Amino acid sequence: MYMTAAGDDTKVKKAKAMITQSVIGIIIMVGAYAISNFVITQLTNAVK
Repeated sequence: MYMTAAGDDTKVKKAKAMITQSVIGIIIMVGAYAISNFVITQLTNAVK
């Protein structure tokens, strides 16, 4: 969308918002993976 906006401000703003939301989503997913991986590792080590 950003590449095909052709200078249209509304399309550029919408594309930038989509990019920002995508980056935030990726950060949330990586954080959730890191937390769950840590918790599962700690639980499996506690059981041993």
